[in-house]
Amino acid sequence: GIFHRNFSQYLNDTRMNYAKYCLETTNDTILDISMESGFDSQRTFNRAFKDRFHMPPSEYRKSIRELI
Repeated sequence: GIFHRNFSQYLNDTRMNYAKYCLETTNDTILDISMESGFDSQRTFNRAFKDRFHMPPSEYRKSIRELI
């Protein structure tokens, strides 16, 4: 039902925010971050991240590092 859908979306948002935080604050590999965030593969993670933030995780990390 609606609770299940909302909870799934909540979990996805939480995983994505955690992954984004790790990209910003750690030097962990993108593979490690994708696994720690609960994605079944780096490929799935890359696609989900790009859908959400409109750039691949590697590009996102690079853009953040340039700001620091």
